Amino acid sequence: VVLIVGYVVSGGSVQLLVRGIGPTLAEYDVEGEIADPQLTLYNAGNQSLGTNDDWGLSPDASAIATVSAQIGAFTLPANSKDAVLLVTLEAGRYSAVMAGVNSATGIGLLELYEVGGAQNPGRLINMSVRAQVGTDASVLIPGIVVGGSEARTVLIRAIGPELDEFDVEGFLADPQLTLFNQQSVQLAMNDNWSTPNGTQIASFGTQVGAFDLPNGSLDAA
Repeated sequence: VVLIVGYVVSGGSVQLLVRGIGPTLAEYDVEGEIADPQLTLYNAGNQSLGTNDDWGLSPDASAIATVSAQIGAFTLPANSKDAVLLVTLEAGRYSAVMAGVNSATGIGLLELYEVGGAQNPGRLINMSVRAQVGTDASVLIPGIVVGGSEARTVLIRAIGPELDEFDVEGFLADPQLTLFNQQSVQLAMNDNWSTPNGTQIASFGTQVGAFDLPNGSLDAA
């Protein structure tokens, strides 16, 4: 099972730094890391827009290192087998796929950074992850960074039962969603999305173009 992150760019072009981290996770005491990840980007037509295996061998390695430092991404050793792409994408829907070279498996981290901030004509407005969800160390954990000095409203959804409508087999029957800050303090939790803020969540979902969730479904938001 490969790791697939979908994302949407709106309003114009955006420069993105996309990283598939494996071996360097060992420096953060992550055990079972994927030894040699490969990263490939696709557009909505499933056409490959670029691929990378070992980031230090990329012709963009110097620019990648510079941009990573500017946005505060943790440093990758120049000779590591982590994978990175620096791309500028027009408005549209895309996906990033992280897989192991020679069918390698293990724990991986797939990151997307919007580079340039207000200098970009467009914005990264959505990111979604398809993954197998387990318990304890096998829960699904996306991290979110909010920049700038002002608060931002975000819509976070954990979809399980509604995936059946998209012919996804083995979906999670009853997901629960919990939001923590960087000190691991719980900020919010939801089990079934339509209570207690279902009307507001549905309204925001319509505004941003998210697919509808049936009222009373066991999806979380």
